Amino acid sequence: MKSVYNLPKEEKFGSFGGLARLVVNYLIRGSLGLKDELIPVYRVDDRTVAKLTDPHRVAEAEALRLVRAKTSIPVPEVYAAYTDTKTNRGVILMEYIEGQSYARSTAPSSVLFDGTYCEDPVFCAELGGFGPYKTEAEFNEGLIRAMNLSQKNTWVDHATRLVRALPKHKIVLTHADFSPRNILIRGDKVVAILDWEMAGFYPAYWEYIKAMYHPDWQSGWIKNGAVEKILRPYHLEHAVLLHMQEIVF
Repeated sequence: MKSVYNLPKEEKFGSFGGLARLVVNYLIRGSLGLKDELIPVYRVDDRTVAKLTDPHRVAEAEALRLVRAKTSIPVPEVYAAYTDTKTNRGVILMEYIEGQSYARSTAPSSVLFDGTYCEDPVFCAELGGFGPYKTEAEFNEGLIRAMNLSQKNTWVDHATRLVRALPKHKIVLTHADFSPRNILIRGDKVVAILDWEMAGFYPAYWEYIKAMYHPDWQSGWIKNGAVEKILRPYHLEHAVLLHMQEIVF
């Protein structure tokens, strides 16, 4: 499978292209960082945030544009995407949306919501490049390659047979990091799905198994079945990929 975007080295969108150049060095100092973010996100003004990231992840902007244009999923509008060669940092300037992450909210955990290369960490960059793949069978061989690069033993041999026995699936646009921290809510309404840097076209089961990837098993997200109320469950595929998860990590 492959990512949904091409990698832009630099782009300009109206006045925001110039703004990106002006703010990047200031933002790196961290004076306006939003708290508790795994990736630095900065409030620029009342309607704009800037996300600093690795240069190859600036292309998340293309995923956001695609989702915004082709689906009804609420995502921030992208104003500009930019790679600064002097600092080797990427910047995505996007719409600020007022809300609170579901992970920090007091909403009931049983809530039912309405309606290039593989960037997924399963394909660890330290193990070498993976994809893009033309077919699901090729994708499965990529999973097998990741296991064999991590270790070689009879467990891997058995897991290889399990992966090759998986049924075929449709290839669909996938967020690939769907979790409470990436769901922005305001009141009882979902106002945005954030962090599309891992997005790509994957087999239909991938969204579910990634939502179940190293979760807090005692959280309401899992205990009350929130994941399975939002996403179609793929229990067989999850069982198989649990083996791979343990082998690779």
